[in-house]
Amino acid sequence: MAHPKIMIIGSDNSGDLYGSKVANLLTRLHPDIILFGMGGPNMRDAGVRLLYDISDLDNMGVIESIKGVHLIKRLVQRISESMERIRPDLVVQIGSPVFNMRLVELAKAKDIKVVYYNSPLSGNPSSVNAARFAKVVDKVLAVTHHELEACTQAGIDVEFVGHPLMDLIGSSLDKGKTIEELGLSAQSPIVVVLPGGRGVEVKTILPVILRSLKKVRKRRGEIQIIVSLPSVVSQDLVNEIVGNCGLDDVKVTTSRNDVLAIADAAIVTCGCTSLEAALMRIPSLAVHKVATTSYLLDKMLARKTMFAMVNIILQQAVVHEFVQSELTDSRVAKEVERLLSSEEQNQEMLDSFDQLPEHLGNAGSIKRAAEAILAMLEDK
Repeated sequence: MAHPKIMIIGSDNSGDLYGSKVANLLTRLHPDIILFGMGGPNMRDAGVRLLYDISDLDNMGVIESIKGVHLIKRLVQRISESMERIRPDLVVQIGSPVFNMRLVELAKAKDIKVVYYNSPLSGNPSSVNAARFAKVVDKVLAVTHHELEACTQAGIDVEFVGHPLMDLIGSSLDKGKTIEELGLSAQSPIVVVLPGGRGVEVKTILPVILRSLKKVRKRRGEIQIIVSLPSVVSQDLVNEIVGNCGLDDVKVTTSRNDVLAIADAAIVTCGCTSLEAALMRIPSLAVHKVATTSYLLDKMLARKTMFAMVNIILQQAVVHEFVQSELTDSRVAKEVERLLSSEEQNQEMLDSFDQLPEHLGNAGSIKRAAEAILAMLEDK
């Protein structure tokens, strides 16, 4: 196949990151490949021609908004028309199923092969209709052993490639240099906050977190605070929230691995950031808050007892979760103080984190995924 065409759909910030890494390898292994699809700045920088930039959806929060229904319909129509016009040889969905799997269903209806890398079965299999899922994918590239088992039980063609974070978590970062560059002190505790990858999340979660850290600083003295956010989140929004919190010297950065590496404790959202902090062995707590109707529907249908990805994968409540009404400044402050003072309990948490490679595989996931995608092209 001289010039194979692949549509990559990265529907959130993690999907955009993983998609960019896969795209880089695909073009290296097959220089004539044509890549296009839906993603963010990382995929664009990796040479993927974007039909739509997910940053617009993220910052507007349209997925949770009634006003966004018409925009989503137009977007789905645009992607569908692009599938017809460009006729990709393969559609690769990465991460969260955008618009409830509507795009991969469209691909299947057009007789286009679908590969899913890091499917929803990697987290909570009970939240997915396995029979419906089996009908819309030709192959799953599993990132956890839970996902491998769930796909096997559903009769889905599956290959275990391992989790991309095993490739992306840095182990040789210069912590001293990062502390110096941020103007921090190695003598005072550092708390890193990752309040989400979308403006709507940050607006909901960050004010509560900053109020909690204000309580911690008042009770135990100086703590250093770093807020890490992706570049797609509006800087004006962040500046407004930080300016209203009543805390001095809050550092805001787009760096992620570097600042997590220097953290004494981390406050993360329940998705992949909870897994990143765990893989870097940072004592942490996880937060999650969505629109009330979405939360109640999730609880009713999925009956989830855990939300943090690290807890779901390990099948135990390793990190404390603050979900919906439980996300209060007083409760978060109390847990942050515990994280900063209880070495024994923190060690138990870190010991549990050390079990993650058993579930996520070894480094090389992204290369294995790219090779499996190219193999699917050859089978076409």
